[in-house]
Amino acid sequence: MKGAFITMDHVATAPTAPTRLEALRTLRYGVLDVAFSTSFVTLVAGTFLVGFVKALGGQDRWVGLIAALPALAGLLQIIGGTLGRAHPGYRGFVRPGGLMWRIFHIPLVILPFLPWPNEVRLMVLTACIGLAAISVQIVNPIYSDWIAELLPVNQRGAYFSQRTFVATIVGSVIGMLGGVVMDQMKRMGREMEGFAFIFGAGLLCALASQIFLDKMRDIPRPEPVPANVRETIRGMRAPWKDAAFRPVLFYLIVFVIGQSFAGNLFTTFALETLNMDYLVLQALGVSSAIGTLATVKFWGYIADRYGNRPLLTLLTTIIVFTPVMWLFCVPGKPVQNAIILILGHVFVGAGWNGIAVTQMGLMTNIADPKARANYLGMASALQSVLGGIAPLVGALVMERLRVSMSAEMAYKTLFFSVIFMRALSFIWVARIKEPGAKSIAGTIAHLRRFSPQGARALRQLTTGAGAETRAEAIRTVGSRSFGIATGELEVALRDPSPHIRRAAADSLAKIGDADAAEALIRHIRENPMLVDEEALEALGTVRHPESVAALLPFMDDPRSILRRTAARALGRLNDPSAIEALMEASRETGDSDLRRAAIQALRNLQATQAAEVIGEALYDPHPSVRTAAAEAIAELQLAELAPQVRQALEWFEPDTSSELAYALGCIGGMDDLPSVLRVAAQSTNETTRRRSLLGAARLLEVEPEVYRLMMSPEFTRVREIESMLRPVMRQSQRLRDAFALYSEGKETAAINRLADSRLMPELHRFRDSGVEEAFLVVAMAFVRSTQGDPTRLATEESD
Repeated sequence: MKGAFITMDHVATAPTAPTRLEALRTLRYGVLDVAFSTSFVTLVAGTFLVGFVKALGGQDRWVGLIAALPALAGLLQIIGGTLGRAHPGYRGFVRPGGLMWRIFHIPLVILPFLPWPNEVRLMVLTACIGLAAISVQIVNPIYSDWIAELLPVNQRGAYFSQRTFVATIVGSVIGMLGGVVMDQMKRMGREMEGFAFIFGAGLLCALASQIFLDKMRDIPRPEPVPANVRETIRGMRAPWKDAAFRPVLFYLIVFVIGQSFAGNLFTTFALETLNMDYLVLQALGVSSAIGTLATVKFWGYIADRYGNRPLLTLLTTIIVFTPVMWLFCVPGKPVQNAIILILGHVFVGAGWNGIAVTQMGLMTNIADPKARANYLGMASALQSVLGGIAPLVGALVMERLRVSMSAEMAYKTLFFSVIFMRALSFIWVARIKEPGAKSIAGTIAHLRRFSPQGARALRQLTTGAGAETRAEAIRTVGSRSFGIATGELEVALRDPSPHIRRAAADSLAKIGDADAAEALIRHIRENPMLVDEEALEALGTVRHPESVAALLPFMDDPRSILRRTAARALGRLNDPSAIEALMEASRETGDSDLRRAAIQALRNLQATQAAEVIGEALYDPHPSVRTAAAEAIAELQLAELAPQVRQALEWFEPDTSSELAYALGCIGGMDDLPSVLRVAAQSTNETTRRRSLLGAARLLEVEPEVYRLMMSPEFTRVREIESMLRPVMRQSQRLRDAFALYSEGKETAAINRLADSRLMPELHRFRDSGVEEAFLVVAMAFVRSTQGDPTRLATEESD
């Protein structure tokens, strides 16, 4: 009953659902909240906080403890996730913790001026940092859940990257200004006043952050769950029981240890051993920000496009090797050190911001939506606990290393161990299964095609450009096989402008991978009335297991152009499952274009089982259908159809039957030579005459040689013929005579001279044929007849 009473009370006070405009405004306020809270953290933590600890005489243990406390407090995120789920909304739970987080930092402004012993001030500082961390860690999972509920799944990467983009700019500017002030105050001997000023500026940023947090619109929680101890324990155990989420937790364990083991020791190395100015340290932040700004939107887009897991794998590779730059830094060379670190931190910024985006997206996507807060709470708590323990252990290891080696070598030994620890995370990231994510190999294949021109075109596709600009951008991504833009091209398939849709289909065909095929298939199935022939043609150029099933319905489409296009596309796919439908279409006597396309497709598919329907098409009244059938017979070597081909040659005009003549040359015998020559003699254009003569050459087994001579330029043809005949002309007076006659333009006489030869009686059929270029066939056949048995030629010459 008590649980029911709590639930009813929560329902009564639940916030109302926001409008779309209110949700968008809330997300904008969320970006500004994070931007100013990042500036706040930049000024009251990190480099400045480490510098303050060192100024108070704190050793490695204090540095490690200051880094560990906020992380250790993350364990409370488990409790926070459970308690937060009992609230009917989000802001009412998040606001108090966020406010206390800011308030507990107020003493930092006073501490530099207090005349207390350094040890006492360090303890007070530690207590403030710890209490602030406790306050914010309890509400962090609910804050993340709040933002996740406001965002569609496929837009989270873009939003988180945009938020990181803005936060990085603001934080970098504030950090640089703080570095300038701190260096100046240190030179003036007023270091403590400088810390007070920096911390005070941080609190102003915290105030701005709180204002924007208060402006964010609350939303109702779909299913509030009353909090109790059992639910808390279940909430802690659920992510570990989830087989899909468990590899994520193990990945975090390994990766966070590698991430946090050195803790703030990079900064202490820079301050203590390298004697680096605060301005240079903040310049490293700016360098990192440049890497972030250059890639953050790109990482978000890639995460939404390919999934978080493949991108996380690639980014982990970058992060594994970022500590290497510190190994090349040496004391006494400030310029060299600054150059190495500033350049290296570009990769640090590019890598870590991508890691942040993909880790959050990965956890959000894999977590059970009904218990997402608990999942995120457990993940964050795990990160925090390990992120707290690891720097403490790292600090203790550092102290031990100092005993046996110089400070510089101790730091570098620690940094080298970090590289090894981070590399171990590959073992677990490989086991993560993210729904809908692409393979790592496929992602790399697309990223390898990245180009500035493609990226510029992609930007034009995502910024509402005009129709012509949009069309040009679509053509650009297609010509460069820029597979990253497949999602935008799929959207363009539904563009109200037909020429945009056609350009998008053509570009997807040029990209030609599985993603492009799936985009075309989805479009064809979901929007059949918007389908153009270009979309069907495009699908015919990319292989996919579902392509045939997507194209088959269009074989019965009322639009004849789509029927024909679907048939052609099916023929290009080389999938035998389409043969039955194509055979049926090849019987459509009332649609000659469809019938021709279907027969051509059957030919492409090498469908010898379609001999019957192809033979029937030889009697179609449309020459284009008969030609397609003849081409299929010739290519598939359907010798059983020779009688039908002979019959068709008798029925139809010779000038429209050159392909039939060629087919007969492929499957017939020497008795068919007169019929083939008759078609050649009655042809009225060069193309059909040559096709018929190639049929004769095929019967005489000299087609390749004759084709080569036909295609040689006319002014060099005689020389080509002489070159091919020369070996035999040395021994054959008959061939020399024939070639001389041909050279004089007396082709019929030349043919007759060879046709009278007893070496090959079949050549007699060419006598007085009067077919132009027939000499090429006769001469090559004569040469062939002399090969293999030189005595035959000698016998004929003696006669």
